[in-house]
Amino acid sequence: NKLPRRNEMASKRGGNSKESSGGSKDTKQPKQNQQQNQQQGKKNKSKKQDEPSNDKSQQRKRSVFARFFLFLLRIVFSLVLIFVVACAIFYLGPPPTLDASKFNNDVPDYIPSQTLVLRSGAKIQYIDSLSIPNSPTTLPNTPTLILIHGYPESAIMWSSTQRYFSSLGYRSIAVNIPGTNLSAPADPTSVKSYTASSVTSIIADFVNEKVPEPTPIVLVAHDWGGVYSWHLTYNTNSALKHRITHFICMNAPHPVAFYKTLFSNLIQLFKSYYVFLYGLTPFHLPEAKMARNNFAPLTVGAFGKAKTGTFSIHEINDYVTMWKANITTMLNMYRAGLLHKEKATWVPSESIQTRGLLLWGTSDQALIPSLARLSQEQVGDTMQVQYLEGASHWVLDERTEEVHQAIISFLNIQTGRQESQQQVVTEQREEKKEVKRKTAEELETERLYNIEMERRAAWIKKEKEAVDKLRYEKKKENEKMAAQRLAAQIKKEKEEKKKAEEEEQRKQQE
Repeated sequence: NKLPRRNEMASKRGGNSKESSGGSKDTKQPKQNQQQNQQQGKKNKSKKQDEPSNDKSQQRKRSVFARFFLFLLRIVFSLVLIFVVACAIFYLGPPPTLDASKFNNDVPDYIPSQTLVLRSGAKIQYIDSLSIPNSPTTLPNTPTLILIHGYPESAIMWSSTQRYFSSLGYRSIAVNIPGTNLSAPADPTSVKSYTASSVTSIIADFVNEKVPEPTPIVLVAHDWGGVYSWHLTYNTNSALKHRITHFICMNAPHPVAFYKTLFSNLIQLFKSYYVFLYGLTPFHLPEAKMARNNFAPLTVGAFGKAKTGTFSIHEINDYVTMWKANITTMLNMYRAGLLHKEKATWVPSESIQTRGLLLWGTSDQALIPSLARLSQEQVGDTMQVQYLEGASHWVLDERTEEVHQAIISFLNIQTGRQESQQQVVTEQREEKKEVKRKTAEELETERLYNIEMERRAAWIKKEKEAVDKLRYEKKKENEKMAAQRLAAQIKKEKEEKKKAEEEEQRKQQE
């Protein structure tokens, strides 16, 4: 009803007399327009209802994806910036000075090392306790201790441990892991040769060849050696796990526990910054950084937090000599761990039979103490944890006697080692002392006899020379007298002949 009135008003304002007079036509046209508009609206509404809201959803998806992409880009840029700043601080900073007062002057007594070339072409340098002079006989039915060092040390770190367990009748073999000193994989230049699977395969082949079955194995390890030993003991692909009866680890977490903590704990991430610098920095910058000032950065960074007097300056010099030849291959352990990530399968905790002992220094500068508990959770109740309060990362060097006693106590509890075995060791020592005493007496008697024989031989030689001299002089004298007699006889004959001639001439004259 309103539309005609509006049209009339519009027509009046426009001065259109025809539209004002034809009211019937005006009323019909707005109704038709209204119906058309309603129909068009219904059609548009039906089209909108029929078509899915793809545009809006796609726009939303695109906006979410763009925001997420920008967020990731910011994170990556921040990480790269942090890494670049850390590299600049780490590599451009002045090298630290080495404080010689932190080291003692004791001359280490090393055990001679040997080298074995495996069938795979890898080479392993090792130290066998059987090479210790005057070492006692190994007790029967006892396991062999395999000792694996960490970074940046070598097998010489186990010298005191090998001598201690050798005195108790245990055989031990300290292994230089591939890339350290004379040990090397088949392809020493490839970073992939230093992955956990490659290194553990080489060590397993060495142990199986050097210590054949059925001799049981006790695995003792520290730092990077502990990382490899976790794989040797609990990895389903290990060729040595069925022979390991006991596993003793010092300040080396389970790999799963370490990686979980690394990206969930900022303190551990900060402590492990050097892992990323060693593993991701190109152009051999870590080697250049470490080699400055005769490897002072590596010496201070590795051993600077140890207790004063723990290490010998002679031992440090031996390590520096080794680093000069092996620093790249030793750092390849970090590069392989970051650049060639491997997916390991672990033995379920309910199926583990190997007994374990984890010794942990609570003042470790590179690892937080909670890693010990998390490592224990990975293998279950078969693993014992013993904390050494106040000890740094170098627990064996700082608390040597305490670590040895903990290992012996652990082995005695698990193996049922009786006191009679200790008595056997004592008796063997006494027998060796007696044999040594008798041998010394025999050697002394033999020495005196040789001296007497030499004296007699000299006297006989002297007497013989004197007799020969007398004979020679007598012979010369006899020859002289014979010559004199012959000369006298010749002279006498000449005189007689002369007298006869004179007598004959005198008779002729007469």
